[in-house]
Amino acid sequence: MCKNTIYKIVGIATPNEIEQIRKNLPKCILDNLEITSSELNRIEFVNKGMTKLKAIDLLLNRLNIDKDNTVAIGDGENDIDMIKYVGCGIAMLNSPQIVKENADIVTKFSNNEDGIYYVINDLLNKEGAENE
Repeated sequence: MCKNTIYKIVGIATPNEIEQIRKNLPKCILDNLEITSSELNRIEFVNKGMTKLKAIDLLLNRLNIDKDNTVAIGDGENDIDMIKYVGCGIAMLNSPQIVKENADIVTKFSNNEDGIYYVINDLLNKEGAENE
């Protein structure tokens, strides 16, 4: 008997196949699991409520940090709720359009071009200029 805990199940298929899987998922799965994607060719299943947003919310509450003073950076569908929740949500240049549409900022560079470095650098320099 398997005594390991399963935290996440990932399926890999074409975007069209994933769309069909999503359309045909039974209600019992939709009611009990979060279904999302970190890349166009992936479908991911985690327990209901176990999301990046939930993790950020727990951490902010534990550290007593206001969400409006928080930045989140993402590049996949599974980042959208987190990006919308914080004070400054950032999408990477190589993100799907739906992620970009939900972000406050879209980076000028992709993940492969050090986009995170440049956007953090820009934010820190802007913040420094505002405090002078």
